[in-house]
Amino acid sequence: MKFFAALGIFFVTYSGFVLADIPVLRMKRHRIALLGGFLTLLAGILSLQQAYLAVDFHTIFLLMGMMVLIEALYLSGFFKWISETMEPVVKTPMQFLAVTIAVSGLLSAFLINDIVCLALTPFLIHTAHKMKLNPLPYLMALATASNIGSCAALTGNPQNILIAGASHLSYLYFMERVGPAAAVSLLFDFILLALIYKKDFSSSSGENILQQLEPGSSSKLNSSKVEQQIDQKMMIKAGGIAFLTIFFFFTGLSLVWIALGSGILTLLLLGGKRIEILKKMDWNLLLLFIGLFIVIKGFEIHVLDGLKTGGLQAEILASIPKFAAASVILSNLVSNVPAVLLFRPFVRSVLPASRRILWLTLAMSSTFAGNLTLIGSIANLIVAEKAAQENIKLSFWYYLKGGFYITIFTVGFGTAWLCFVKY
Repeated sequence: MKFFAALGIFFVTYSGFVLADIPVLRMKRHRIALLGGFLTLLAGILSLQQAYLAVDFHTIFLLMGMMVLIEALYLSGFFKWISETMEPVVKTPMQFLAVTIAVSGLLSAFLINDIVCLALTPFLIHTAHKMKLNPLPYLMALATASNIGSCAALTGNPQNILIAGASHLSYLYFMERVGPAAAVSLLFDFILLALIYKKDFSSSSGENILQQLEPGSSSKLNSSKVEQQIDQKMMIKAGGIAFLTIFFFFTGLSLVWIALGSGILTLLLLGGKRIEILKKMDWNLLLLFIGLFIVIKGFEIHVLDGLKTGGLQAEILASIPKFAAASVILSNLVSNVPAVLLFRPFVRSVLPASRRILWLTLAMSSTFAGNLTLIGSIANLIVAEKAAQENIKLSFWYYLKGGFYITIFTVGFGTAWLCFVKY
């Protein structure tokens, strides 16, 4: 009975994740995850003690510390300053594309990519309107480059933070192995977007988009973030803490203690903004993680351990290309964070000598897989939703036209690269 209960709760939870963005059935993912966790306890699949042990507080605290620091940067106007610094450099559509990819990719390598997309989308649309360009291919660039860039470091996205907690890989080791694949993939991103959306970079395409918007919306955005004031003192403090945090990440010290320390230091030095920072934090993401930890632990104990998958499991884990392909498929079925949670016990089951390359492969493939469809990652959905607030529709099919090829090329190169660095 526990086998079927755990299987049913898992199916209901992840069906909810997939259907969460359908307008008629719109639901919050953290509520779905918490409901799944509650049902897991209610059905007796896990005891309360097992549920406590299922929650990986290493990951929760690492994510929490990073979120405090990033929200401080956000509130200080750091991202507006980045946008204003970019504008004088951008003269042509291709320069705009290159700068968008470079900036979003670099920021996402060290800061959580979801926040980067949330912060930069209004400014990107504003710049596109000023240049009378179609914003859609640049929104594609922001979403795809933030996903690719976030793969380069253990703090770039939620799934990498999960892997950091489970693998205990050093920050420098991870970046040395995965960073080059992310850098080359950003170049692929630029080339593919320039080719696939070639017609959308013309001035006539931009004029057509502007004509479809409501009168006046092309000259003034609805978002207040474009008019946000830059607090220089706050930005210097938060920027200094961010620099020190990234520096200490490379020293080999515990990532979770560094992140927690930076979060506490941020709250101490920015006491006047403390409440606002805490209010702005994405607490829902932490609740989503807690619910998922509980649901997947129940599924792991009562379903995965009971299924005779040893032969298939061994075959997939023994081959980097097969493991990468399985990760891409599962990441697009249940999203990349749940996919990493599901693969985690399998990676832990192999010999320690083989685990490192599998953790690296899982980070690369699950992250790059997020570029396949519009609903492939939270970062994509953030870009689409922020654009919709400005009357700009980034459709599923428009995204897929570029996302499919970007995923194929980047996962293919990333897999080949990791096969090379393995030896």
